[in-house]
Amino acid sequence: MLLYPTNHTIAHELIAQDDDHFLVLVRRKAIYRFNKHDKTFAEINIRFLDKESTQNYFDKVYLDKDQNLWVSTMNDGVYVSNLHQNKFHSIPNDQLSPDKKTIVYQAFVEDKEGNFWYGTGNGLLVLDKESKKITNISSSLPSQQIFNLFKDNNNDIWIGTMEGLLHYNSETKQFKTIYSKERKPIEKLVLDIYQLPSSGDILVSILGEGVFIIKKNGKQYYLQKVLTGIGYIPIFQDNQKRIYIGNNQENIGIFDLIKDSLLLTKQLAIPGEISSFLQKSDHEIWIATAYGIAKINTNNIQAPSVMLTEKDGLPDKYIDCLISDNQENVWACTSKGLARISKDQPIRTYSLADGMQSNSFQLSYKRKNGELWFGGSEGITIASNFQQKKSEITAQPSITSLKINDEAYKEKNVSLLKKMTLPFKENTLSFEFVNKEYSNPQSNRIRYKLKGIDNDWVEVDKGEVGFARYANLNYGNYTFLLEGINGDGFSSGKKEALSLTIKPPFYKTWPFIISVSLLSFFLIGLLIRYRINQIREREILNTRIAENKMSALRSQMNPHFIFNSLQTVNGFIVRKDIRAAIQYVNQFSRLMRTILENSREGMIPLEKEVELLELYMKIERERFTTPFEYSITVADDLDIYNVEVPSMLLQPFVENAIKHGLFHKKEQGQLSISFFNKNNTLLCTITDNGIGREKSKILNQQRGRTHQSRGLQIVDERLDLIRKSHPGDYAVQIHDLFDTQGSAIGTKVEISLPLDD
Repeated sequence: MLLYPTNHTIAHELIAQDDDHFLVLVRRKAIYRFNKHDKTFAEINIRFLDKESTQNYFDKVYLDKDQNLWVSTMNDGVYVSNLHQNKFHSIPNDQLSPDKKTIVYQAFVEDKEGNFWYGTGNGLLVLDKESKKITNISSSLPSQQIFNLFKDNNNDIWIGTMEGLLHYNSETKQFKTIYSKERKPIEKLVLDIYQLPSSGDILVSILGEGVFIIKKNGKQYYLQKVLTGIGYIPIFQDNQKRIYIGNNQENIGIFDLIKDSLLLTKQLAIPGEISSFLQKSDHEIWIATAYGIAKINTNNIQAPSVMLTEKDGLPDKYIDCLISDNQENVWACTSKGLARISKDQPIRTYSLADGMQSNSFQLSYKRKNGELWFGGSEGITIASNFQQKKSEITAQPSITSLKINDEAYKEKNVSLLKKMTLPFKENTLSFEFVNKEYSNPQSNRIRYKLKGIDNDWVEVDKGEVGFARYANLNYGNYTFLLEGINGDGFSSGKKEALSLTIKPPFYKTWPFIISVSLLSFFLIGLLIRYRINQIREREILNTRIAENKMSALRSQMNPHFIFNSLQTVNGFIVRKDIRAAIQYVNQFSRLMRTILENSREGMIPLEKEVELLELYMKIERERFTTPFEYSITVADDLDIYNVEVPSMLLQPFVENAIKHGLFHKKEQGQLSISFFNKNNTLLCTITDNGIGREKSKILNQQRGRTHQSRGLQIVDERLDLIRKSHPGDYAVQIHDLFDTQGSAIGTKVEISLPLDD
C-alpha cells in the first residue's frame, strides 16, 4: 500500500528519476522523492537559481537527461534546479530556531561532547548531538545578544555578549560573569576572544576599553587591561609569537606581550575593516579585509601585501571570514557566496545552485569531524568532507547566432553548422554563443578561439553570452573553437564548433595564376625567340663581316707575295737565265693556283697548308746565291687530311724567316717547319738559323729600309677574327736563339692552334 507524504494530499504528477526513485509533485505544496524499496517519501529542498525563497505554487515538473528539474509555477514563471548538483548540506532557519524566529548568526562553537552552540542576536542556542533538539540556554544570561563564542584549551567556553564576558565551566556546567581585577563589571560589547597558542593566555577585546588578558586568582577569573583603546579587532598570533590586532580600521598593529602589557613594535599598512586572520603556512598569513584577501610574508613583514580580489575570481571584495579545511583549501565568506581557494587551481565560487542555504555568510567554524559550518541569512550551510568531483553534467557550448558582413546568416539553426565555405568578399564574421548547462548558468564560463587568428583563448565573463567579431579576414582555412566550463570548473574539452574556408580572390586562384603564368611564359618565349633571332642574325652578319675581312686580309697577302716572287723572276731575266726563269714561272704559277684555291676557304686541311709552304719555300730558295735548306716534319699521330688550320696562317712567319733571317746570312741557311700534337693542341714551330731579329733590324736601317712588314699584323688580326667564329686557345710566340757566347743564331716561332675533338 502506498503511503502519501502527508495526509489529505493528492499527487498530481509522477516522474521516474532512476531505477530506485520517483519524483512526486504535490501541486501548490512541494516535490517529494519516493524510494521504491523502503516505501518512504523525502521532500526535495529545491533551491532555484535566482530565488531566495522556496515557497512557490508548484504546477508542473519536467526532468531532463542531465537531471535538471524544470518546474513551472502558478504565477511566477519557470525555474530550474539540478538534483545532482548539490554539494552542501543545509539547515534552514525554521529548523534551527525553537520559536521559529529569524536568526542572525554571530558565533559558533562545538563543546567537548559534540553539541553545537551558536550565538545569535536572540540568545545562545545549543543543538544537542544525540537528540538533535535545539535549546535556548540564554535565559539566565545578562544579555540575549551573543557576539562571541570561544572554547579554550580546557574545553571551557567563553561567551562574549553585548554587556560583558561570561565563562562556562565544562565540568560544573555553570556560567559566571567575568569582572575586572577590582571586581568591577565591564558591561560593554565584547569584540573578540582569542587564546595565544604560545602561552595559552586569553586576550579579550572590549569596545571602548581596549584589550584585556584573563587572569586567575585561585578559582576566580578576572580581566586585566594590557592595551588601552577604543576598538581592537580581531586578535591573532603567528608562529613567531607576534601578536596582530586590527586598529580601528586604520592599520594592523604588531605587538609583543611583555609583563602583562602589549607593546607596539610595528604597523602594517593594511587599511579597512579586518575580519579574521589565517596562518596559511609557516611564513604566510592571510587576512580577510574589506578590500579582499591580503597575503603577507612573516619573513619580510614590511613588504607590501599581495591582494586577492574580484579580478582573481572572488565573488566579492568584502571578506567576512577565512577558514581552512582538511584538504588545505581556504574558504572565504562573502555576501555574494562562498569561494574555495585551492593550490594551483582557479578560485571556485559557490551559489544557491550548489545547494547552499543562502548567498550571504558572516561567519564560519570547523568542527572536530572536519565539517565546515557557515552561518548565513537563511540558515546554516555545511561542507562535509568536501571533495571536488567531476560533475556528471557536461557543459555544451554552442553557436546561437552567426552574421556575415554584419547581416544574419540565412540558415536559422546555425548550431548544426559544421563546415562553411564563403567567397572572399564575405570575410567579416560575427558569432554569438552560449554554454548550454542549466543547473548553474550564472557560474558557467565559456571561452573561444579562432584558429588561425587568436593565439590564446579568449574567456567570457561568468554567466554571460559570448560574442566575437572578426573583420576583413584573409582568405584561407579557419576553425572556430569553443570550450565550455561548468559551474564546478570542469571543462567540456575543446570543441570544434565550425570549420571555415574563405576563398581567395579570383586573381589569387589557381586557374587564374596558371593562365597568367602560361601567358607570361608564352610572351617570354616569344621575346626570347625574338631576341635569339636578333642575336643569330647579328652573329650571321658578324660572321659574314669577319669572313669578308679575312678574305680581304688574305687578298692583302697575295699581292704582297706576288710582288716578291716577281722580283725573283725579274732577277732571273736580268741574269738571262731563261731556263731557270721558265722553271721558276712554272713553280710560281702552281703556287698561285694553290694560293687562289686556299684563299677561298677560311680553314683548310693541314695537308694543303704543308703543300703551299713547300711550294713557297722552293720558289724563295731560288732567290738565294747559296740556296738554303728546308724541311717540313709532321708527327705520325696527326691526320693531315682531317686536321684543319687557318689558310696561309704560317706563310708570313716563313717569309720573315727567309727575308730577315736567312737572306743576310753568308753561310748556308737552314729552315725547318714541324707540326705535332701537344695536349690536344696543334703546335707549329718555324725555326731558322739566320742572323736574328735584332741584327736584321740594324742592317735594314743601315740600308735605309724603313718598310714595316704587314704580314705579322695581318696574322694578329686574322687570329682575333678566328677566335670569334671558332673559340679556342690561339697563341703566337717568337723566341730569339743564342749560342753559349750570347751571339744570335736564329729565330724560333711557336704557333698554338686548338685541335677539334
